[in-house]
Amino acid sequence: MPNVFSPNNDDSNDLFVPVKYKNLKNVKFNIMNHWGNIIFETDELSIDWDGKFKDIECDDGVYFWNIQYTNHQSKDVNKHGHLTLIR
Repeated sequence: MPNVFSPNNDDSNDLFVPVKYKNLKNVKFNIMNHWGNIIFETDELSIDWDGKFKDIECDDGVYFWNIQYTNHQSKDVNKHGHLTLIR
C-alpha cells in the first residue's frame, strides 16, 4: 500500500489507490480518521479514495486503513496501516 497521497487536483497522485491483487474475495477496505471514525469504505478495490468525506475535503494529516479479504488460498487476511494526506 502507498503511504502518502496528495489530492490537490494536479493529476498526480490525486487518489489513494490500494495495491490491487488478483483473486481476492470478500474484500472490505476502509479508511479512518485519527478518532477511529470510518470516513471511506468499500468492498470494491476498483474504487479509490479521493481524500473526501461526504464530498468535503479532508484535512492534511495521518489516516489509518484496514483491509480484510480472503486470498487465493482461501485464507482470511486482515492488514492495517497508515497514510498521510498532503494537499
